[in-house]
Amino acid sequence: MWNRFDWEKVVSIPSKHNIVLSVVVDSEYLYAGGIDDFVSVFKLSDFSHVINLEGHNADVFSFAIDDDYVYSGSGEVWWGGPGSPRPPSFESSVRVWKKKTWESVKTLDGHTDNVNAIAVDETRVYSSSDDGTVRVYDKTDWTQWVLDLQSGPLKTLVIDDEHIYVAGNDCLIRKVPKSLFQT
Repeated sequence: MWNRFDWEKVVSIPSKHNIVLSVVVDSEYLYAGGIDDFVSVFKLSDFSHVINLEGHNADVFSFAIDDDYVYSGSGEVWWGGPGSPRPPSFESSVRVWKKKTWESVKTLDGHTDNVNAIAVDETRVYSSSDDGTVRVYDKTDWTQWVLDLQSGPLKTLVIDDEHIYVAGNDCLIRKVPKSLFQT
C-alpha cells in the first residue's frame, strides 16, 4: 500500500496467495483473492490476518461487498487459454459469505467460465463472465436471470441506479437497463 500524497510505501501485506487476482475493502476489512482457491481477510486497522474463507474449488477472480455479505467470483487461470477445451470440473460461480460468521451461505451457479466481475445493490447480485453472459441473482430467493450478450468474454461490470455497464474482449461497453430483470 502506498500513501497517495507522497507515494511512499506504507505497508506490504502478505496475502497468503501465490498470485493475487483481486482485492476489495469495506470499512473494517481488506479481502484478497488469488490462485490458491480461498479469500484472505485482513483487518484494515492493523492489516493483521483474520481468516481464510475456504470453499472455492477454483481461483478467486472478483469481489463485491455489501453491509452483510462478501461475494467472490471464481474461475481458473491455468486451464490452457482461449480456444482450449475447458475441463468441466472447474468452478465458475459466485460464493456468498456472511460477514458476521465468515461462513459460505450460498453458491450462485450458472456461469460456465471465469467470473470476472461482480457488483451488488440493495436487491441483486450482478456477475459477468468469460462465457459472454451477465447473470443477475435476486437476493431474496436467488432467482436468476441470464443475459447472453453474444459478445465473447466479458471482463468487467459496474452498475448505477438504473443500468448495468459491461465490457469485454470485443472493445465495446454495453449499457443494459436494470428494468429488464423485473419479477
